[in-house]
Amino acid sequence: MTASLAKILTLEEFFKLPYIEESPAWEYVDGIAVQKPMPKTRHSILQKRLLTEVDSHSEAYTALPELRCTFAGRSIVPDVAVIAWNRIQVNEVREPEDNFVEAPDWSIEILSPDQKANRVIDNLLHCIKR
Repeated sequence: MTASLAKILTLEEFFKLPYIEESPAWEYVDGIAVQKPMPKTRHSILQKRLLTEVDSHSEAYTALPELRCTFAGRSIVPDVAVIAWNRIQVNEVREPEDNFVEAPDWSIEILSPDQKANRVIDNLLHCIKR
């Protein structure tokens, strides 16, 4: 079951919460902190296969599991975020920056049986708009 905190938060307040990086991840949508459901075996196997397929078919893109993407007033954690390598910011020693603050090129969500489809679709549409 997905948990949520009903208190309206700013994005800055959301990032100060001590538990948002715990598993399963928390997302910030419309001022509300919402925890994703805990992945089960079939979900994890499908996620692994999707990551492998995307990475094996493209050198220009990489598939990343559970990457927090914060953009346009939301902070979401797609099951698989596919991002062009040239969009990943690096620091002065050529290491990737930890915070990804753009929409992913592709956002893949694996709908869990106890997850609300409307919320997942809303996040996918948010990614497409950006």
